[in-house]
Amino acid sequence: MNILITGAGGFIGYHLASRLLESGFNVIGTIRRAGMSSADSKQRLKKLEVRAAKSSGKLQIVRCEEYEGLYNMLQKLRPEVCVHLAGKSSVRESINNPELYQEANYRFTASLLETLRRSGCRRVIYASSVMVYGGDAPVPYQEDQIGSSPLSPYGASKLAGEVLVNTYSRLYKIEAVTLRLFSAYGPHLRRDCVPYIFASAILQGQPLTVFGDGSAMRDYIEIEDVVNAFQAAILGGNSDLTLNVGSGFGTSTVELIHILEKALKKKAKIIFKPAINGELNVAVPDISQAMNILQWEPKISLEAGAARMAAWFKSPDAVG
Repeated sequence: MNILITGAGGFIGYHLASRLLESGFNVIGTIRRAGMSSADSKQRLKKLEVRAAKSSGKLQIVRCEEYEGLYNMLQKLRPEVCVHLAGKSSVRESINNPELYQEANYRFTASLLETLRRSGCRRVIYASSVMVYGGDAPVPYQEDQIGSSPLSPYGASKLAGEVLVNTYSRLYKIEAVTLRLFSAYGPHLRRDCVPYIFASAILQGQPLTVFGDGSAMRDYIEIEDVVNAFQAAILGGNSDLTLNVGSGFGTSTVELIHILEKALKKKAKIIFKPAINGELNVAVPDISQAMNILQWEPKISLEAGAARMAAWFKSPDAVG
């Protein structure tokens, strides 16, 4: 089976491409605007390119900037399944630059879906976000109760992508599964993600900033559990689905810091600042549908996952 992964140099894309290659699939990883990638993405990309060179063609890394190049690539490689991970994902950045998020998330998704339709791709797995839920959505979040509107342009762009994926699914009979991801973490995590920011500050003995009083609740899910969910969605026969993918447990910011302190064996220096607009105060999902439909369940506790990430932080494999 040929599987296309957009955003292969990203945190989830890197882990998913590695897993699928190990599982015997033919993997095509796409990179957009590689020159603008972060240092972390470039490091992950280098690792994938080393694997690609040794894979006898089982892993290909393709750079596609715009629609024409994307279309030509898909016409040649003909993937059966696409996992769409590419895009931007910062709430704060999206508030300051909403147009950037319309282009990177919604418009690129529109172009991708059209090229997938024209190349005969049968199945799309779309990576959405917890941020599609509005501040008035009942907790724990259920897939059919998202509230009145997202609180950020980032959340709005991901929700617009969900609608577009569903439209293509119904209109052109493309199998579609949307996975609403909660706070993924683990080795090779992006530097702008909270667990990385906190762990890095703790290790370096630097103060870390908590916005609000530290009681905000998030669902943290280890990357191996996330990859397992994507693999189940790729191989499953069900479609027209929207599913929450998280651990199913809420952890406060202060609790997360304590868990990281234990994993890293160092104390944190905490500075409290006012909460930021656009952030959800409580973001905890009901994951029963994903567990039932995908026959999947998260298995790695936050304590075990933090220990695994701490070991990576201290290893030569970590990005400096």
